[in-house]
Amino acid sequence: MSFFYIAPAQPQGLLPGMNVLAYLPIGPTVQGVMIPAAAVVWWQGKAWVYVQTDPNHFVRRELSTETPVPEGWFVGTGLAAGDSIVVRGAQLLLSEEFRAQIQVSE
Repeated sequence: MSFFYIAPAQPQGLLPGMNVLAYLPIGPTVQGVMIPAAAVVWWQGKAWVYVQTDPNHFVRRELSTETPVPEGWFVGTGLAAGDSIVVRGAQLLLSEEFRAQIQVSE
């Protein structure tokens, strides 16, 4: 995602050709949560995150990747600030989820 902004002709510290990282608000304010990249697993071209429902159970939820932020994504719906998400081992959970579905015949 890119935007074009204009700066004054003689700003201190800016030189021609310099890359600048800026956080500039656009649009209305939205409530949501930040999801770290380490919590995201990819399957069938979609991003997923595992949410802990109780001490021994996790549910995989689809994650919108429309709003990337440094080191992850911002999500406005589907997750709440109090949700516990898996940050380490999410790929292992995905593997275990599908391993349980494999039926071996003799």
